[in-house]
Amino acid sequence: MPNYVSNVINNTPAASHNIYLSDLLNKFDPLVNNVVPAFQMKLSYGGHRVNKASNGSRAYIWDLYRLGYSASNNNREFGFFSRFPIISDPMFSDPGNLLGAQTNYFPLYCSQYTDNAGSSIYAQLKNFTKLGITNVPVFSNQKFTANLSFSPLFSTSKNVQYPAEALIYKATVIPFYPIICASSIPTHRTFGPAFVSRFSISVDGTDSLGDVQIQVSLVGGKSMISPTNLPAYKPFQNPELRTPMVDLYGNNLPETNFVLQNIGLPSSPFSSYYRPTNLSDCFFDASRFHSNYGSFVNFVRNNKNVNFRLINMTLNVEQNISFDYTMPGGDLLGTGSPPVYFGDVVGPRFAHLESREVTGSIKIFSYVNTSIINKNTTSLAMAFGPVYFYTIKNVDWSNPEISINPSGGYTHEYNFIARFGEFTTFYNSNNNRLVSEFWIQWKNLSIFITQ
Repeated sequence: MPNYVSNVINNTPAASHNIYLSDLLNKFDPLVNNVVPAFQMKLSYGGHRVNKASNGSRAYIWDLYRLGYSASNNNREFGFFSRFPIISDPMFSDPGNLLGAQTNYFPLYCSQYTDNAGSSIYAQLKNFTKLGITNVPVFSNQKFTANLSFSPLFSTSKNVQYPAEALIYKATVIPFYPIICASSIPTHRTFGPAFVSRFSISVDGTDSLGDVQIQVSLVGGKSMISPTNLPAYKPFQNPELRTPMVDLYGNNLPETNFVLQNIGLPSSPFSSYYRPTNLSDCFFDASRFHSNYGSFVNFVRNNKNVNFRLINMTLNVEQNISFDYTMPGGDLLGTGSPPVYFGDVVGPRFAHLESREVTGSIKIFSYVNTSIINKNTTSLAMAFGPVYFYTIKNVDWSNPEISINPSGGYTHEYNFIARFGEFTTFYNSNNNRLVSEFWIQWKNLSIFITQ
């Protein structure tokens, strides 16, 4: 029967807590070869779990019970698998280990967060009286969903949010990548494994120098539960590690407070160690293919177009995920060991990727009626700051939506839909094949998914 282990009744303000993300295919202590997630990835993620034949057709499918077992090292809490947290000191007495190899939960400073661990798990039992005699739990409604929003941060010191940002990036460029979220609220419990069902990153500078906004929707099972002992993190600040702000050309920007200097007070650089990534950090190019961020930035620095300006840019990734429910338990490792029974609270056993679509839009402003896209298909590079850099070999463009302002100018908004590259494959850590629609090779991600 359903049990209630999640609430947010707490004596401290919500703003004093953190949301955390954990990578279920990284930062774990391997037990034996047949239970580590990297091996399961070969079987389930782009593997042969449908017909269990080594030469069968492949599919995007995960065994959520087995993934929960391997990602938690079979650690249990409330009857669910639970990954024991390994984190740095929240007060930064050991800041050098903030991004250490053993850290497995990463803080994320969200502007909005909601989750649902099963708000419709009861249904009325059908009967001849037509009245509600009793209600029964509906096992197929045992799913977990969550929605969160945040802005990527730029830090002149050490960005404590960077690992979580990088994990969200990885979970969107790699199809169907498993993660789990948690919070520092002791009474709040979340579940997993979870997958990104919708990701949207956008920036809008129509009326101001807008900040980059990211919205993520997650959906998943309930074989895993979040740990109870996650502390709250404060943003990390260290003057000794501070680096100066630079302009687009790499030149240091003046940060001395001249007002204080003129009246004889200390004029050290401003203590603004963090700022949201904004429109000034965002670029795009659809004229040629760019394989990496460094070459793309150099191209932008050396090629200026005075005829138009970027005012809005959006990228969306949507994944349609379905679930299969079985008897909640069984032989998790396929070794003939005695079956394990979890009860009817752990949700679906299998998750499938039914479809995936990458779309977006570019909106530019110009004083002349000029088109920047003159082909049906081009490559596209989009940078929402240094972490969220996306390069796509093939995108198909629709006709632009044009707005004409007699006292202003012209705006052109182009919508696109992406196609994967010529050499995209399922999981393979030892070649130059691409992971998805984005031009990222498996060999460049092997450090994240193999140990």
